[in-house]
Amino acid sequence: MRITYETGIATFVQFVVLSICNIVTRTTSIVSTCHSRGNSCLTTSLSSVAYYLLIVTWFGLVWQLGYRAQLHRSRRLCQLLIVVELFVGLIAVFNARHYNDTLGLIVSVVDAVFAIWVIYLSIRLLQARGGRIVASERARRRRNPNTEL
Repeated sequence: MRITYETGIATFVQFVVLSICNIVTRTTSIVSTCHSRGNSCLTTSLSSVAYYLLIVTWFGLVWQLGYRAQLHRSRRLCQLLIVVELFVGLIAVFNARHYNDTLGLIVSVVDAVFAIWVIYLSIRLLQARGGRIVASERARRRRNPNTEL
């Protein structure tokens, strides 16, 4: 199955993958801080949980925006989704340039790749102008050369 314009599915996958990645990075941060400095373990744990909840809430809202853009095929919602994903991509690139560890770099790169993917799907949905995106006749003939029209 090729995802050609399903921004709802793409943003849901983005939500799940980045939620799992942030669980791993926050847990790593807590463990490394508690191991090296025992007195700031509680503070790091509470701030990591608050940060995780903020990230999950943000990507949950992005998921809902992607779902609504796909459901209503709204031009404005597609444009808003593109702007939001550009913002997400810029933050991911900034984080990738200022990473503290390899895991943070990997999560930032994954985040940027998902943002580019959702932007691409949003542009395709925007180009459909409220209709369905279908393969061109030329592309269909290339895939099935034996069929005649």
